[in-house]
Parts: sequence; C-alpha cells; structure tokens
Amino acid sequence: MNHLLLALLLCVACRSPNNTEHDAHAVSDKAQPTDTAKAMRRTPEGTLRLLYDAVNKHDYETAYRLWQRSDGSNTSGKTFDEFVKGYEKTKTAEIIFTGSASIEGAAGSMYATVPARVEAVTTGGMNQTFVGEYVLRKSNVEAGSDTLPWHIESARFKLWVSP
Repeated sequence: MNHLLLALLLCVACRSPNNTEHDAHAVSDKAQPTDTAKAMRRTPEGTLRLLYDAVNKHDYETAYRLWQRSDGSNTSGKTFDEFVKGYEKTKTAEIIFTGSASIEGAAGSMYATVPARVEAVTTGGMNQTFVGEYVLRKSNVEAGSDTLPWHIESARFKLWVSP
C-alpha cells in the first residue's frame, strides 16, 4: 500500500503543534468562501465535507484555507505548495463519519473531535481506506461566535488493511 499517500492526504505526518508557518501569498483571493461554504463551516461535519468537496474538485486553495486559523497561521504543518503536492496522486476521496462529533469547550475555544473513515482512490486506481479522527476548533469568545467558522486543527488517521 502507498503509505506515503496517508501522510500526504491527511497532512498529518509533519504537523507541529506550534506551527505558525503559512503561505499567505500563495493562496489567492479567489478561494474566498461563498455563502454556502460559510454556512457549511458552522458545523464540524460541514467543514470536513467542504474539505473533501474541494479536494475532489482540485480546489486546493479552499482546502488549504480550512486548515487556516483567523490569525493566518495554518495548522496543516505544510506550505501551500507542499499541501498541493500531497494530493497529486489522489483521484477521489470521500469522508464517512463513523460517529457523532464530541464537542468540548476550553479557554475561549470549542473543540470538536470527529471520528471518520476516508475512502480514497489514487490516480493509479488503488483503493485505500484510512480510519481515525479530525479535531476542529473555533472561537467562542467573539460576538456572534455561533456563526464563526470551524477550522481543522489536526488529523490522526492510519491506513486500514482488511484482515
């Protein structure tokens, strides 16, 4: 199995918890969210659906922005170019939620842990399944925080091999 796809697909392997590096100039203004995208980002699951919709459309600017905090830092641990390269062998990817999101509050933020399975097909036609969870975050201290978007904070997935 292509274990490299796991690391690249989920942008997890090189994630640093204190990473503030980002490619603000590499992502154009055309990736600004639409009203539909803004509405989807009001829930953790909607944010993740938007991620996979963007990946399947090869709209990597939108996908990259979903990992971006309001201060501009990107939690994927990748520059924009590295992020795009991580999807070069991905033909399609689908997220399947395997449980309900668990939401907890902490010091001005809300965190949602979302268990999921990702079904991916490589450009070479190989089917791959990854199991794990995403953690998403949003602020809950700003006025109107119920309409603020969720962003992806981290992902922990492993390749699932059928017995």
